[in-house]
Amino acid sequence: MPASADQAIERLLEGNIGSLIESIAPAVNTAMAENPTLTGAALVEAACDVNVENVEREIEESPVIFEAVEAGKVEIVGAKYDLDNGKVTLLSH
Repeated sequence: MPASADQAIERLLEGNIGSLIESIAPAVNTAMAENPTLTGAALVEAACDVNVENVEREIEESPVIFEAVEAGKVEIVGAKYDLDNGKVTLLSH
């Protein structure tokens, strides 16, 4: 890759896009490990599903949220929104 392309990628990773990539990278890595034959859109969907699961776990780790869940005051439900058709797909419960 030309130096200018490398520099452009580095600049992207330093900003907001970089923090987004860092936050979803574990889900992408898990999806790839669990589904080694997936590519393209199928891999993206699998990574999205794993990311929802990861975020659910992160939310449930909050002591305040955990107490509310245990008390039956709230329920954590994983879902994803499809930008193409506006539909929400529930992924848990």
